Amino acid sequence: MKKQFTKFVLGVFSLLLMSFTSLAQNYNIKGKITDSNGQPMIGATIVLKGTTFGTAANTAGEYNFSMNVKTGNYELEFRSVGFSTVTKKVVLGASTDLNVNTEMDEDGMSLDEVVVTGSTLKSTRRELGNSISTVSAQSIRNAGTNNLAGAIQGKIAGAQVTQNSGDPSGGITIRLRGIKSLAGSSDPLYVIDGVVVSNASDNVSQLAPSIGSANGSQNRLADINPNDIETLNVLNGAAAAAVYGSRAANGVVLITTKRGKSGTPKVTFSTNFSANELRKKVFVSTYGKQFGFAGLRLHTIGGVSAAQIAANPGTTVTGIIRDGATTNIATNLVDVTRYDYQDQIFQTGYGNDNNVSISGGSEKTQYFGSVSYMKNQGIVKGTDFQRYGLRLRLDQRLTNWAKMSVGVAYSNSSSNEKPNGNVFYSPINSINITNNIWDANARDASGKLQAVEPTRVNPLSVIEDM
Repeated sequence: MKKQFTKFVLGVFSLLLMSFTSLAQNYNIKGKITDSNGQPMIGATIVLKGTTFGTAANTAGEYNFSMNVKTGNYELEFRSVGFSTVTKKVVLGASTDLNVNTEMDEDGMSLDEVVVTGSTLKSTRRELGNSISTVSAQSIRNAGTNNLAGAIQGKIAGAQVTQNSGDPSGGITIRLRGIKSLAGSSDPLYVIDGVVVSNASDNVSQLAPSIGSANGSQNRLADINPNDIETLNVLNGAAAAAVYGSRAANGVVLITTKRGKSGTPKVTFSTNFSANELRKKVFVSTYGKQFGFAGLRLHTIGGVSAAQIAANPGTTVTGIIRDGATTNIATNLVDVTRYDYQDQIFQTGYGNDNNVSISGGSEKTQYFGSVSYMKNQGIVKGTDFQRYGLRLRLDQRLTNWAKMSVGVAYSNSSSNEKPNGNVFYSPINSINITNNIWDANARDASGKLQAVEPTRVNPLSVIEDM
């Protein structure tokens, strides 16, 4: 009886043991973790959700770990500081060896994102203790402008981006911490791929000081092709000066350009066409009559040049004061031809922007190259801005701990400007102060444009000659 009971207990135990072993097996999971550029994610952690099994990636981004779990559906969770968490579903069944590779993307909204604070320094947002604003490449492209300074307008908290010139070449002022100097510049420090660049430029007012300070200087961000930008970080806190010194007192704009990515060569081409025109004209009277005066040589009466209008005596007008006494002047209406100078100054400006780039490479070598050409006409005749650009970059992984990066950038920009603002030579300002009875297209025997009124500069002369 005892032997039968013992056999029964052993049989039940064997059945339970077989049932348990059928629910749990040994599995081995391995793979490789890379970033969006194909570089290994050193130290990234991998965990099988719902368990304590996991590991970290080695210097090559590879991982390998074993576990004993029940069969079924699971999720692998990949984490790394500054990158978005990736979750992948796996099925643990008959096959005990699984190979799971993954790619992780940077997380621009993460508080723990690693950001570049200097030419070679890196830190996390939380450790810096000062404000950093990031503008992505996608956001810059969606701005629909070929000027980088204009593309970041309204995208950086606390930054004042103001267009102080109507020239197509820019004239945009960026203030991150307000005006810091009455005599010096309040522009931020610009750093492109770790290299500090100059923001100095000459404009038409500086080249011809006699016309007055009419034009705001160009911002040298106009020389950068927005399609080459990967990220743009702005440091407007006091801690920026700790890295770059007194030059960063007005803030720092850190620009990172695109790099090659592992994979088959990828060619990208983009082009766009634009048309610019005057939105609304200023009303100008084209009434074909005006008062003519005789018997008195006054320079102007009511804005009309009396000395230049031939008139016959007619109706007497009283109330003109001369030398403290009331003077009667004979006047009558005469026929004149009036002109709308806006039709001769403004135009429909056309522009085009063309870009072609190629990127690719292997696990150890990545390359990127781009060529761009842009030309944009202004709405004032004779104004335009054109830019040629070339950018090359090569990244070479020498060892697991050493990497070499070489880059070359060339930009050639030129602009045709005209004086603007409230200055005597401004073509736009001349519309408001010149009597429109003069033919601005009239030329002398030598073919030069004639003056309008004895003391007014012909606005078309400025457009043609400057």
